[in-house]
Amino acid sequence: MPAADQQNPLVRTDFSDDETWEALCTAVATPTEEDFLACVRFVDDPASVT
Repeated sequence: MPAADQQNPLVRTDFSDDETWEALCTAVATPTEEDFLACVRFVDDPASVT
């Protein structure tokens, strides 16, 4: 896994639905049948979107 500064940020911009955010994070962090895994870092901080 690349270092955090080499990963693409997946930035949460809507904080109204925690369940959907968690489902998205799980889906993105799960390898595909072809063993592809997205190289992302999750940004879950309201201060980062102001």
